[in-house]
Amino acid sequence: MDFLYEIQRREPVFQHPEWGTTQQDFENLTDPSFYGIDSYGRRYSREQAITTALVMYKDPGYKGLHSWPTETWEIGKFEWLGISHNKLLVTYMLLTRNQLTRRTSIWRIENNIWTIVFHQATPVQD
Repeated sequence: MDFLYEIQRREPVFQHPEWGTTQQDFENLTDPSFYGIDSYGRRYSREQAITTALVMYKDPGYKGLHSWPTETWEIGKFEWLGISHNKLLVTYMLLTRNQLTRRTSIWRIENNIWTIVFHQATPVQD
């Protein structure tokens, strides 16, 4: 399996409407123990992440990462590291609206189903 390809198709998490836009879709995407740390250092729960994503997708003009003008975002420098038999640590860089962040996620794969366990966004300073 090409892990890098599979992760690149899923990150940034919640921004790919092809993986779903409903409560059930987001619950399927996230591990029950999921939590994240935002770019301000605040911890957020699975429920908070799902609620935020649902609010974004209520806007009929919002199409996840496909709704941003292409000149305002870039994603790249993907790397992954196996941390157990079924978990990957993934890092990448995301530039959105002139803010560069380093992203870190932990993904689990079980029976060919991917779920995100953890996500963190850290601003990159000049």
